[in-house]
Amino acid sequence: MKPRHAAALALVGWYLLFPPFNQWLDYQGVSAYHGAAFRNWQRFATLDTQQNCERMKDQLREQFDKDQKEPVLNRMQYDLRLSQCMAADDPRLKGK
Repeated sequence: MKPRHAAALALVGWYLLFPPFNQWLDYQGVSAYHGAAFRNWQRFATLDTQQNCERMKDQLREQFDKDQKEPVLNRMQYDLRLSQCMAADDPRLKGK
């Protein structure tokens, strides 16, 4: 790999994305949004590496599940289960 290619890879950021949410749907209906285009997903955080993104996602899930007292799946738990890490330059984040 040429040095300039390695430098370009190092500059790529990573997004922790949550699926879009429609407040008028119940949690069963929200599952329809799982197939939404990634450009419509909400950016929760921007991180420097995929490893850091995955680590943040795991930490958020663990912390929220630990703090959650109710047995029902709420919006934040749903979002965390569907959340994804994606490179900032991923073409799926761009419009048509």
